[in-house]
Amino acid sequence: MLWLCIYLPLLPLEVFELSSQNDAADLDTTSLDTTSLDTTALATIVVENQKVLLANTHAKNKGIDTGLTTSTARALSQELIVIERDPNKEQQQLRTLAESLYCYSPDIICYSNLREQHSLLLEIGRSLTLFNGVEAIQQQIHHQFLNYSTHTKGFTHRLAISHTVKSAELL
Repeated sequence: MLWLCIYLPLLPLEVFELSSQNDAADLDTTSLDTTSLDTTALATIVVENQKVLLANTHAKNKGIDTGLTTSTARALSQELIVIERDPNKEQQQLRTLAESLYCYSPDIICYSNLREQHSLLLEIGRSLTLFNGVEAIQQQIHHQFLNYSTHTKGFTHRLAISHTVKSAELL
């Protein structure tokens, strides 16, 4: 068996970057016009229990990073989109991504570790001949995740391969 792990480190943030599906009710946009909201162009953070879980590049450029309190983040940026983490939306997106990968393998595991970081694990050993090897599968999946939607920049991801599920996830 050969397992491919697709690690999605920014999924809690990127599920909200599907701009055509943004719901202004999910966002706290103090003094911002939400009619044409683009979370990729503004400082955006995902919070959980009043702590910053993830911050996009614009927020990091303003000094906002993981672990800060929401009030500290607001003090660092006047124009800040604050998103409350939505584990249900993350799981739904993870399942949708998994469904898009069934052409590579019927054995797919949606995995969230103890820190609630998300990965997809595919058993690709039986698909190597069909897709002309490991590198070809990796390139196709990489391209698929970068171009997931015409409305977004895709999903940030990392790929790792190993002979067991756990070692692929750890890599």
